[in-house]
Amino acid sequence: MSEFKGTKGKWVINNTKYQILNENKNPLCDVWNFNKSQEEYEANAKLISCAPEMLDMLIEILDYLKSDNQAEAEEMLIYKTKELIKKATE
Repeated sequence: MSEFKGTKGKWVINNTKYQILNENKNPLCDVWNFNKSQEEYEANAKLISCAPEMLDMLIEILDYLKSDNQAEAEEMLIYKTKELIKKATE
């Protein structure tokens, strides 16, 4: 499985400009508001800023599921989780 090649560490929101910042407060990206409500704008920024944590959680879930002998239905979950991790890391 590929390693994440993006900016590592916690991402935060600069609420005055709706930028996503790394741990050192350097900008990673701007969140644009194309005729969206303020609520949707803020929700998009929150979702983007959580991306590294969500990826870490998916990796943790996959490791857990692979460690146990799970039912056949969970094999599909493992496959889908691997694909999502690949999509985020490649």
